[in-house]
Amino acid sequence: MARLCCRLHALLAGLIWVSPEYVDADYRQWLGPDWKPNWGNSGTIICNHVSWIDIVVGIAYFYPSFVAKSSVKKYAGVGIIAQAFDCLFLDRAGTKEEKVQLAKTIEVRQKQNISGERRPLVIYAEGATTNNECLIKFKRGPFGAGNSVQPVCLKYYSPNGISVQNDNLSALHYFYCFMSPYYTLDMKIYPVFEPNQFFWDNHWNESSGEQKWEAYSRVVREDIMAKSFNFRLFDIYLESKFEFKDILKGKKKGVYYKSPSKKGEENSSESKKEQ
Repeated sequence: MARLCCRLHALLAGLIWVSPEYVDADYRQWLGPDWKPNWGNSGTIICNHVSWIDIVVGIAYFYPSFVAKSSVKKYAGVGIIAQAFDCLFLDRAGTKEEKVQLAKTIEVRQKQNISGERRPLVIYAEGATTNNECLIKFKRGPFGAGNSVQPVCLKYYSPNGISVQNDNLSALHYFYCFMSPYYTLDMKIYPVFEPNQFFWDNHWNESSGEQKWEAYSRVVREDIMAKSFNFRLFDIYLESKFEFKDILKGKKKGVYYKSPSKKGEENSSESKKEQ
């Protein structure tokens, strides 16, 4: 019933068609010649995040739990539903100890997901919505314990080019987005990716200063997910988005810009210009 309601909800919101594709990806270059594709239980489903519609689609196709920000609990109706779906709640302003505890909780849930004890857990690895064209840096959460992940990539299309991305927009822009007569969604689902000794020996250099989870997330983000729909890569984190939102709201002066990176190219330096 929940899945049917979510499909109806998406249709009423203008999403008229979803095209899921199970991608026959080859991970042998990262996981070794003995790697075999696995579509079974993964520690986490990781997904790029564009709009609230992502959650509706996720429920319709995977019937999962989510890692959500703690304020979701206070949303009328939505908070009750989120708790019923066994979601994990993250306080972005929480203490270091609280974040360490959350990481441990995610690790336990991942192991339960792998064994099939709990429903799948979806984590939007960027930690925030982006613009349907780019990927920002992934957070540590799904990668910290080295458990398996299953990448899922979303790309929305509308006939007049209006993006459903709406996280930073005003009420007027919300209305403008809804002026699109309809939109569609392409969804690519990849095999489970689980780092092994071959991966660490060939794709992580400890002397570089890169942490193991960073090497893991880098390969998943740059070599798998970004190439799914030719997403541009922005080497900024969620915190930079908060800074941008403060600028839009007039709480802070200045313009933050970080040029997108491409594999094999050196990132250009950051620049800040005072208004």
